[in-house]
Amino acid sequence: MLCRAGGETHAAAAATEQALQLERLPAPVLSASGMLAEGDIYGAERILRQFLLKHGNHLEAMRLLAQIGVQLDVLDDAEFLLESVLTFDPNYHIARYDYAVVLGKRHKHAAALEEARKLLRIDPRNRAFRTVYATACVGLGDHEEALRVYRELLAETPQNPELHLSIAHALKTQGQQAESIEAYRAAAAARADFGDAYWSLANLKT
Repeated sequence: MLCRAGGETHAAAAATEQALQLERLPAPVLSASGMLAEGDIYGAERILRQFLLKHGNHLEAMRLLAQIGVQLDVLDDAEFLLESVLTFDPNYHIARYDYAVVLGKRHKHAAALEEARKLLRIDPRNRAFRTVYATACVGLGDHEEALRVYRELLAETPQNPELHLSIAHALKTQGQQAESIEAYRAAAAARADFGDAYWSLANLKT
């Protein structure tokens, strides 16, 4: 119970800090952030580019522009922007997390793992940091380590369909077909409309 309470306190503190950071953003950047959250990618991009032309290297504006690059699959631009942000401020942890994700998407798994380890040294219990670390391990073929982390995360959120799916994929790669089928079924049970789980089961011809 104490561990759970501690986790909730940590999450609440992080949410409060994020809210305070949002309040400190310039109005155009805050507006672009809201537009991005609502799916207006091109509107947000236009505002951010105009803002950066006028105000130079605003780190959150650059990070948001990198997020747009990820959504538009312009990963080389996103990587460059996030690398630049971290050059200006190595302690911008959310940008480092985004950077690790982009490196993974670009199949630069060793570099992604290095960034993930930096994040875990800062906050070893952060679920997002642990997930990006496990994903990098998968990319490097270290499925045992990835499974260890995924199972720890699943123990904290047993009904998480994405974690069941990640475990199933890792088990399948290791040739553990029976265990992977069980994990795919758990993913499907956790989310009735989880197409990836059903397709993976069908591919295994069960």
